[in-house]
This record gives sequence, C-alpha cells and structure tokens, in this order.
Amino acid sequence: ENYLPSASLKRLYSYFILPKFSETSFVNLALASGILFQSLGISEKDDPLPPATGRSTFSFELYAHSDINDKKLLHENGQVEIDAMFVGKRDGIETLFIVEAKSGNRLKSLSKHKLVYPILSVANKVPLHMPIVPIYLKITQDVGSIHFHIVECIFPDPREATRAINELKIKKYTHYILPMNF
Repeated sequence: ENYLPSASLKRLYSYFILPKFSETSFVNLALASGILFQSLGISEKDDPLPPATGRSTFSFELYAHSDINDKKLLHENGQVEIDAMFVGKRDGIETLFIVEAKSGNRLKSLSKHKLVYPILSVANKVPLHMPIVPIYLKITQDVGSIHFHIVECIFPDPREATRAINELKIKKYTHYILPMNF
C-alpha cells in the first residue's frame, strides 16, 4: 500500500535529495518516515533516534539445525554485523528490534544466519523481560518511489536455551510504497 509519512516534509527533505541511498540511509528513512513503526505496531510518541549499528566479534553457542541438537556449535570470536537495532514500545512492552537490511531490485531470500547471529550476539545483554524481534527489511526502488518490504520474524528466546538457525520463522510481511516526488 502507499504510505504517506507521519513526519513533516522538512524532516524528510534530506532523504529526497540524496543521489543514492546506502542501506543505512534506507533504514533511517524507514524510521524517520514512520514506516517501520506502522508496520511493527510501535507507538510513535518519541522521535525516532538513529538506530544502533555495528560490526564486532562475538562468541555464542548454537545448533545448526533443531533436529541435530546433540552437538552444540561454537561461534568463537566471529564477526557479526548489525545493520540496525532499536527499542520501541509495542503493546505497552519495551521491545528490542534487530534489523537486517538489504537493498536492490532483486527479491531473493535472505540467509537466516544474517538475523540469527545478531540476536545471539546481543541476547545475553538484553533484560529477560524485553522481547527480541528480528526484522528483515528489503528495499527496492522505482522511478519516484521506494518500496519497503518488511518481514517480521520470530525466534525462540536464546536466553532460555541454545537455539538452532532453522528456528527463525516468518510472522508477518508488509509492503509499503513511499512516494519520493512530492
């Protein structure tokens, strides 16, 4: 569906004049325009802050597949990239959203580890009462518009037990079109 931003044109102007977007710019636009809030059911009471991003080395245990849970694998000091991470209130609960963003006009699938590894990297630092929600954001462009394909996923809480990559599942898909020619 077409999306009319809740933010003012002044607030979004700098995005409209960019000659080319990076994946970080796309994520920031999805936040600044309110698209991610709308899709994820997050209240917009506060101005969206720039999300946390990062690349570092992390260690954690996992299973390659839930049917093979007799041998844990150790991801030891391996590099993990987090495209975006932010806290939003949904249904009255502060929730951590972890975003993997990809841009380009080909709609192909995403390797599950691109979402699972960031979750496993930070889970032990997230309070137990705070849900962790993985989001895959695929961005494509047309002449005069940007398409945001937002896939909300679910993943069993890794703070409770060691998890397998295949346990990541799709919960909901939304597609918003942001006109860029106001």
